[in-house]
Amino acid sequence: MASSHEISHATYLLAQRVDLGVEEPLDAFLGPEPSLDKLTEAAVALGQPQIMLPLLDALIYDPTGTELERTPARMIVNHDEDGNRVESLHAVPLAQGDGWSARLHVWSAGQSQLTEDTHNHTADFGSAVLTGAFRDTLYSPAAHGEGEKRYEYLNDGQRTGPVREVVLMKGPSRIIPAGEAHTMDHRVVHSANVRPDGPGGISATVVVRRPRKQFGNAYTVGERTGSPPWVEPVDGVAALKKVRTALENS
Repeated sequence: MASSHEISHATYLLAQRVDLGVEEPLDAFLGPEPSLDKLTEAAVALGQPQIMLPLLDALIYDPTGTELERTPARMIVNHDEDGNRVESLHAVPLAQGDGWSARLHVWSAGQSQLTEDTHNHTADFGSAVLTGAFRDTLYSPAAHGEGEKRYEYLNDGQRTGPVREVVLMKGPSRIIPAGEAHTMDHRVVHSANVRPDGPGGISATVVVRRPRKQFGNAYTVGERTGSPPWVEPVDGVAALKKVRTALENS
């Protein structure tokens, strides 16, 4: 469980840095193999207004030489069974260190349709909600007859057919408001249903994660009727501006 003492320590390290870079203090805090709790504590510290706002300003006005320039912002897109375009969150890189990376996840009212698929992730992470709220439903493996059969797809950009059949039990639904945080093991399956209901028509989280362990998987009730997902670039600076404005109005 994330510790308020450790969050204060991480925030102190970030506040004492000599420039706007966050890599050195987060490297010192996280260490070479950070636990899930450490990732979450770092995310909460990074999301503190006195840390996040100057970082956003620096990236908005000059992303040159930063992680945002090295790793452009992106989103995952697919078509549903009716051919409608479905967009995921906008992932905007903030920083990358020794065995970790940090980025913003932004859900915007301007997107055509927001993803609500059931999936797991490519890496463990900790996440702090900056504005709006994070909503999801958790699933766990179940024995046949105790849950719902799902088809598992590997989102590697190559395989189009299901990998296998699994049985999942629907668990609790969560609403995590601004100012709170959560951890996510890469093996956990959930269905995110985040609405852009924060100030300025967005919801946003800051995520600190480990390096990717795997490709992500998607889980469908029947065989997939829409398209496999693909990656598209997005305007990272525009997303940062939305977050900046939302934080000012929170």
